[in-house]
Amino acid sequence: MKTKNYFSILKRVGRLCLLSGTMLVATSVFAADITTGLIIHYDFEAVSGTTVPDVSGSAFDGTLAGAAAVTTGYIGQSGLQCTAKADYLSLPAGFTTNLTSFTYSAWVKLDALKDATRFFDLGIGANSSSTNNFLAFIPSLNGDDQYMVLRYRPASGTAYNVASTVKCPVGVWAHVAVTYNWNGTYGTATIYLNGSAVGTGTNLPYNPSLSLGSTTDNFVGYSRWPSNTNGFGGVLDDVRFYNRALTTADIMALRGVPSELTAEYNNLTASTLIAGGNLTNVTSNLNMPQTVTTPGVSITWTSSNTAVVSLDGTVTRPTNFDATSILTATLSETSNGETYTLVKSFTVVVKATNILGDILANWDFNKDLIFVENGLTKVKSSSEMPFVGTVMNDATIRTIGAPTSIQYNVLYTGNGTGYFDLGTAIGEAVYSLTDYTIAGYFRADDDAVISTGGNFYWTLSNTADAVADPTGYIIGQLNVQRNAITPTLYSAEQGVSAGTAAPVGGWHHIAYVQSGTTGTVFVDGVSVATAPVSNLPSTTLPIIGRTGTYYNWLGRSPYVLDNYLKKTMLYGFQLMKATVSGPDLINGYDVYPGVLTTIQNLDAAYAENPNYVSGGLADEANNLTLGDLSAVTSNITLPTKGTLDNTINISWTSSNTLVIANDGTVTRPKYFNVNDTLIATLSKDAQTITKSFPATVLLEPGTEFTTDLIVKYDFSSVSDSTVTDAAEMHFAGKIKNNASIASMGTTQIYKVLNLGDGNGYFDMGLEVGKVLYHLNDYTMSCYYRIDASYEDILKNGNYLWLFSNSTDALTGKNGYINGTLTTQAVSITPTFYSAKEAVSYATAASLGGWHNLTYTQSGTIGTVYVDGYNVASGTVNNLPSTTLPKVGLEGTPFNWIGRSCYPASDVYLRKTLVYDFRLYKLALDADQIKTSVLNVEGTIPSLDNAYNEYFNGVIQIVNSPYKVTSTVGEIKIIGLQGTEKVSVFDIAGRQLKVVNVNRITTNAGIYFVKVDNYVAKVIVK
Repeated sequence: MKTKNYFSILKRVGRLCLLSGTMLVATSVFAADITTGLIIHYDFEAVSGTTVPDVSGSAFDGTLAGAAAVTTGYIGQSGLQCTAKADYLSLPAGFTTNLTSFTYSAWVKLDALKDATRFFDLGIGANSSSTNNFLAFIPSLNGDDQYMVLRYRPASGTAYNVASTVKCPVGVWAHVAVTYNWNGTYGTATIYLNGSAVGTGTNLPYNPSLSLGSTTDNFVGYSRWPSNTNGFGGVLDDVRFYNRALTTADIMALRGVPSELTAEYNNLTASTLIAGGNLTNVTSNLNMPQTVTTPGVSITWTSSNTAVVSLDGTVTRPTNFDATSILTATLSETSNGETYTLVKSFTVVVKATNILGDILANWDFNKDLIFVENGLTKVKSSSEMPFVGTVMNDATIRTIGAPTSIQYNVLYTGNGTGYFDLGTAIGEAVYSLTDYTIAGYFRADDDAVISTGGNFYWTLSNTADAVADPTGYIIGQLNVQRNAITPTLYSAEQGVSAGTAAPVGGWHHIAYVQSGTTGTVFVDGVSVATAPVSNLPSTTLPIIGRTGTYYNWLGRSPYVLDNYLKKTMLYGFQLMKATVSGPDLINGYDVYPGVLTTIQNLDAAYAENPNYVSGGLADEANNLTLGDLSAVTSNITLPTKGTLDNTINISWTSSNTLVIANDGTVTRPKYFNVNDTLIATLSKDAQTITKSFPATVLLEPGTEFTTDLIVKYDFSSVSDSTVTDAAEMHFAGKIKNNASIASMGTTQIYKVLNLGDGNGYFDMGLEVGKVLYHLNDYTMSCYYRIDASYEDILKNGNYLWLFSNSTDALTGKNGYINGTLTTQAVSITPTFYSAKEAVSYATAASLGGWHNLTYTQSGTIGTVYVDGYNVASGTVNNLPSTTLPKVGLEGTPFNWIGRSCYPASDVYLRKTLVYDFRLYKLALDADQIKTSVLNVEGTIPSLDNAYNEYFNGVIQIVNSPYKVTSTVGEIKIIGLQGTEKVSVFDIAGRQLKVVNVNRITTNAGIYFVKVDNYVAKVIVK
């Protein structure tokens, strides 16, 4: 260790005196040990060429790569700047050979939190995603949504992640460290930020010396994975590796924490809060000191759940479920102008006033617990807490077995988006779990596909979309027979997996048991996998302001692109606040028989009758009729009781409540007839049967289109910011932000939309969106002129048109159609970009001059035309009428010219003029596009001529002091004074390079000459 560095640390806390070259410090500082076990130390003070000396004495010198360079550091004079992916520090091979426990420590100053960069990355195989065996400390596992993570990934199997609870700061110096202590059986990892422990993982199974072995590719500031192109983006200083796990006191010493602050930190213990220090069984108020005894040291508190523990220590016990609150004390001291802060957290479990049994929820679908409400089938849990779940979409309750023997009611997920919503109330129970069991029976049909992504049995989640809102969940997957828990999303999961898909055909049972920090998966009562899992629901999942998980499902994933669990029966789903052993599962527990006995009974019932329906219920369904629904114009009477058996209840749901409500009220649509399906659910004695009634609701009289042209925004009718469409319905759009209407031409005058140079766009209005929901064959067409000075045409965005169900397709993945000039492509998707179908010219639009983009859809063939010419064609199965409609919407609400539905990443279309956007409800052919209907061939030259004649203050040169003439291969301009701006364009709008403004050399052709705001057309022979 270089002496000046330790001096610098001590100077920062005001503990250094220099006397005749001797260092004198207070004894309390040396209570820590920051020298023993130091095997690598880079202070960057004596870098020579690409060599970074190891000042620990171990001779593990590092090597700079790329443009990694010495810059101003935090300790001493120098640090290491690593910006791009290629800029990093390479460490010698083999220093991990005998590493069992270790510590990494460094000062860092990050420019940003980038996805999956590295503080360090130790492994074998540089830039190789096929080599999994590695250990890495990651500033941010998934961009700025994530926290610091210590990640070990074995050569095969599950990765182990230990995450911090706070993010690494950006733009300021911070001290980061991670320790790993191997006790011979398992390891404990702790992440530190500025001296405070901010993340811990226990019961970890890897011994670095055995798991990693002798690593050959070791880096600081570099990720070995080729798919990660992010550079570190920051400065590192005082980088250290130890062959032991430093203590908290050691880490504080590296941070340079004043001794008084360290003492107060050490004095604050669980016993300070409660006599005896037991915070796992709290029933009375806590002592949370608001001051400390040392002058200059302050303390403040936060509580993750102030509803149970307030900031003054007042405890409010919950009624039914234990509740956890993380109490965080922040201790601060300012010394020599620098403020030091230490954070210490305490996990407090406040006991509920009611003592419930171990089985918190049990859905056995008993007929006495099934009822219908507002057209939805609901099922109560047969537990002390009568949670209520709802059968969703095409899921149903099915009875298996014959009435003369044992029968079971089960949930059948169907072959679409069926699932069972457990409700939000059970989420409070989820937040209380420490030791717990989740279990249930299942039977996948013989032709069910279970092995693909998704196929979740259970989801207990804070989020309905884990990518857009990564806030944590518990999941049980049948595709690999696995349970996992995460505070964020998949990249930070801890899980236990059997590694094989669940079998199809026959009943089976799956259970996950959490005992302490060990998780076990049981299949049919037999343990098939076990692994350390330190993330517990009570501490991993709670979100401030919530009392429990909101999204609790059977058969549905929290990842919107995942498959639903299809063609599968579910029975006996249980959530328990206790561990169930293998023998308990086999032999039975509480009042529940063993799983093998239950599986045998379920198999027998299924074999007798896989879908028993009483004859009376089937007869009633056959007898139920609504008459002719092929041309509905008025309200429909929907019976609620059977006519053959009036004890049979009938409930109704409509596939489109905007036209037919669930009570039969009819609202006739505009513009097009609308198809709907009424579904009757007949129920009696827990059995249900459904019957569908297709219906067509006729459009409102007087709103039908009489021609194929639906929309024509030519910007000829403008009042203030409102533009009226020139087609027959006269839809109204709005000019937004700094967009405006401009004039072109003198011979023929055109009104055009000027998108400006900012965030201007045109909103085509809601009524246009209603049309989109009914299109099959169609044509979209628009003229545009991009200024030659526009530099962003290759950037994502540059949408000429957009019809979307959401303003942000990343967070609201609800589908859209877009036409982009970046690649001259048209795309349609039911969700967002990853599921799009597109036809693309794969070439950016031309700058300068007027052009046209047209797209036609004929059957399943999409075609892109540029300037009237077919440039790309392909198969597009997604049609607007089947891809875009969403429940609760009459049409796409966001219909824009010049604006994208990806606001975080895409640019507006700028420096562009737009003319004559059209939408037809048929596919025009090539001749109609080029000549007879759109007449692109004739319109583009006319637009170019008008632009060069006059564009908002640009006037003909005949009214100027200048004269333009031509000779063979040359244009001459007479009257120039030498200060004018001269530009020349050909007939296609391409700008020529002008070397001599007085005599301009050209090829033969037609040209437009612009002198300041004056324009002339000239023919060169």
